[in-house]
Amino acid sequence: MTIKVGSLNIEINKPLIAPRNIPTEHEIINAKNMLSTPEAIRTFADIYCPAIAIGGNRESALRSGFNIVGIQFFIYCYVGFLAGIMGVMHISLLRYSNPMYIVGTELSVIAAVMLGGARITGGTGSILGTLLGVVMISILAKNLVLIGLSSYWHQFFVGLIIIVGVSITSYQNKRRSIESLTFR
Repeated sequence: MTIKVGSLNIEINKPLIAPRNIPTEHEIINAKNMLSTPEAIRTFADIYCPAIAIGGNRESALRSGFNIVGIQFFIYCYVGFLAGIMGVMHISLLRYSNPMYIVGTELSVIAAVMLGGARITGGTGSILGTLLGVVMISILAKNLVLIGLSSYWHQFFVGLIIIVGVSITSYQNKRRSIESLTFR
């Protein structure tokens, strides 16, 4: 409906609230992040605490009565499902598929996860920490380019981060084992 006031035309049939201009990909990623939080996993599948128990110490989890095979099956299915969704989104955004597209980025992925607080031995880690690790690795790569260093130095620094992360984890485990043996 159009109302004419002098030379001014006013349209009234527009909605009062503007539609959200959030891309569908962002909505899918936000939904995935909400469903992957420990609270959601604990609510839907009651699987989060046993998964942490298996990652921390498999033998203790087995003796506690957890169904390790069932829990691992659920975790592998869930991660495969998420990888499938993200793969379809990746192809839909790029409109191009190449099986060799991300070959060689494994080192950066491991470094990002370790920077996020996950241990190589398992049992700890979070999604938020992993996202922060990815941000830190990407900032490192961009700053190395801005400094003027060759892209080959990126792999050196990423490898250095992994070595430092594994060393810190090893040192912490060694200290814990020594402290558990001392009498207080």
